[in-house]
Amino acid sequence: MGLSNISILTVTYGDYWSRYGESWLETVAEADPQPAKVVLVSDVPVDVPQWVTLIVAGEGLYVSDYVNIGVGEIDSEWLFSFGVDDLLLPGALESLTVDTDAYVWPLFYGGNMKGQIDYLGGYDECYLLRYNTMRVYAMHRTSLMREIPYRRIHYHDDAHWAEMAYFGKTVTFSDTPRAVWVRHDDALSFTNNPDWQREVNDFKDRLAAGLVIAGLPE
Repeated sequence: MGLSNISILTVTYGDYWSRYGESWLETVAEADPQPAKVVLVSDVPVDVPQWVTLIVAGEGLYVSDYVNIGVGEIDSEWLFSFGVDDLLLPGALESLTVDTDAYVWPLFYGGNMKGQIDYLGGYDECYLLRYNTMRVYAMHRTSLMREIPYRRIHYHDDAHWAEMAYFGKTVTFSDTPRAVWVRHDDALSFTNNPDWQREVNDFKDRLAAGLVIAGLPE
C-alpha cells in the first residue's frame, strides 16, 4: 500500500470508543492508499495499535476543542476529520491534487438513514444564511485548519464554513462520496438544537458585521 497526502483525525468521547472503535480501526486499516498519519483524540485513555497517534485531551471539552488539539499533530498537506462512527469507501484516501482550501462531497448515509444528499449551492453566502447549506463531508488543508481553527461553538462546522466563506477561502465540490456518514439516534447532529442554532446564527451576524478576525478567538 502507498501513502496518501491525507491524514485522518478522529475524535472519541463518552462511550463512542466502546461502541465504534473496532469498526473504525478496521475501516482505517483497510484503506488503500493508507493515510499519511492517523490521529485519535480521546477524552480518556483507550487501547490503540502503534499506527495510531493517541492524544488524551481530557473530559468535558467541545468537539471543536478536540479537533483543534489534534490538528497540532498533523503535518500532511490535507486532513480528514473523520467520524469514529463512520466508514471509509474504497479509494477514500486517494491523494488530492486540487489547489483549493477544502474538498467536499455529498453526504452518503448509512445506519438508520439511507440515500445521499447532494450539495445544492450557497457556500459563498453561507455566513448570511440561518441554516447550514454545507451538508457535505469534507477534507481541509492542514494549513487552513491552523489559520482558521474550529470555533468553540456546538455547530462548529456551520460556523467554520461561514468563516471560510466570509474570508474568501475556496472549495472544490466533488460528486463522488469518499465515506459513509453513519446515522444513529444519539448522534450529536441527529436532531436540531434551537439554542445551538441561535449560537451559530449570532456568530454569523458578528461575522457579517465585520466583528470577527479570521482565526482569532472572540
